[in-house]
This record gives sequence, C-alpha cells and structure tokens, in this order.
Amino acid sequence: SSSSSSSSNSLVDFQEMYSKRIRRYHGKFQLIEPVLNLRSVLLEIAGNHNLLGNHLHEASKLAREARVPHTCQTFLQRATRHPELNFIHRMKILLEEAHLLWDAKDEQRAISHAMHLVRKLRSCNQEVFRDISPREIVRYQVDLHCLLGEWLSETLSEGTETINRILDSAKQPVLTTTTAAAA
Repeated sequence: SSSSSSSSNSLVDFQEMYSKRIRRYHGKFQLIEPVLNLRSVLLEIAGNHNLLGNHLHEASKLAREARVPHTCQTFLQRATRHPELNFIHRMKILLEEAHLLWDAKDEQRAISHAMHLVRKLRSCNQEVFRDISPREIVRYQVDLHCLLGEWLSETLSEGTETINRILDSAKQPVLTTTTAAAA
C-alpha cells in the first residue's frame, strides 16, 4: 500500500510539473500539440482515468485558448470515448464545449449549455462526488456559475436579479457535509 501511495504521489507530482511546463508554451500551440496527442494515447494505454480526464480537459482548453477549435473538438471527442472518466472531468469537458459555442459566436446555445450544466450539477446524486476532492468540486462550481453570470451579463439576456441569483448560487455548495467528509 505504501508503494501504491508513493507511485500515486509521483504521478500527481509529474502531472503538476507537466502542466506547468506545457503552460510555458501557451503561445506556441503548434509545438505542443504533438506532445498533447502522444500523452493522450499513453494515458489511454496506461488506463489512468484520473490523469486522462485532467489531461483531456487541459489539452482541449489549451487548444481552445490557442484558437484552434478543430483540435479542441478532437480532444473533446476523445473524452466522450471514455465513459469511465469521473463526473467532474466530464463536466469540465462539457464546459469546454460551451466555451467553443461562445467562441463561435453562438452565444445563446453556449448559455443554454452552461445553464444545463448548472442544473445537472445541482441535481446530481451526491455519490458522483465520492472520489473527487471537495476543492475541485467547489472550484468547478464557482467557475461555472461565474462564467454563466458573465455570459448573461454580456448578452443582456437576463436581468440583474437573475444574474445575481446565479452568482449567489455559486456560494451554495453542491456537496453535503457528509459527502465532503467521506471524500
């Protein structure tokens, strides 16, 4: 068990180092794209679903931010072939899809997609959070609600009362205290 914990920590350390180094090449996406694709294949072969979920989300986000929507979509499609990804990874990947819609100027569909994610997050069974750190869940919840509030504000598609209600709900945890204690 000690060696399992040690190797798990080594993988987490490697993931953090990898993410920091990849971010250095943020403006040169064409240089890192082959590395991202190779890493996707290696993580799929290794069967490490947690690292794969993190990687596919980060790779799709990097591609989107580099304004390479086709590559972003490729990473998102690759993620759909892995139903074993945990709930939060799937939700982050779905949020990247909403970002792609927004970037393509399909603002109403992006907002609708984000609203759907909020409803899904708020209505899900607490069991889906079992193996996910409370910090990761809270970070996603706040990011999602703030992004939706920003989009609604930019498009003026909702009034300030609705936007404030959405932003206030970012402060209402989706985790119950018993679920958080178990995680």
